[in-house]
Amino acid sequence: EEFTTYVDTWEPKFTGVLPLLLEGMSDPKLLSASRNVCCLLSKLCTTSLASVVSERGERLLILLLMVLPSLYNDLVKDGLSEEIRKLCGIMAGPLGGVTARGGQLLQQCAEGQRIENQVFLDRFCAALAAEYFPDKAKIAADVLSDLFSDGIPEIQAAVLHVTASFLKTEQSDTWLASFSSIFALACTLFEKDSPLPEFGAHLLGEVVMKSLERGDYGYMMPTT
Repeated sequence: EEFTTYVDTWEPKFTGVLPLLLEGMSDPKLLSASRNVCCLLSKLCTTSLASVVSERGERLLILLLMVLPSLYNDLVKDGLSEEIRKLCGIMAGPLGGVTARGGQLLQQCAEGQRIENQVFLDRFCAALAAEYFPDKAKIAADVLSDLFSDGIPEIQAAVLHVTASFLKTEQSDTWLASFSSIFALACTLFEKDSPLPEFGAHLLGEVVMKSLERGDYGYMMPTT
């Protein structure tokens, strides 16, 4: 409460540390340090200092989505690094208080248990969607869009894999339109010299199928 009162006098307004970390999560030179800060912030999400993390109540969801693309990329490699295992162990506790299944998946990673990368991603995104969507789908899409816009090809590819896993979850048609910003970014992958056309095609294919199932083709493209 004292901290909140103190920062109320700042100009421009202090909205938490999270917005300042987004760029670092997309920069290879800053990624490791940024992930460590995310771990530390996750411990504050359920304390009186939660406003240090973000002024938004969805601070834990935002933290997890910021970390998820780089976590997925590490899972693709042979064995999790010590840094990633530590990260998972720290974030498993706060997440377990929100979704037990999500917390268990992170704990498995922290303990070095073998889990196939796509299996992990599908299950983890399903756990997040069940808890936070559709109400927070737009917030999730905004975070992923920011990571994609500023990220290197490796991060961009992971963001698209994360998005595709979200699309597989139950009742995704109820929040599909919230992800229109991601779909628009995926379309840019077909531009000349884009390094990720395969991933863009995969994601748009998922969107087309969902749109056909729903019978609403407007979900295939963002509204202008």
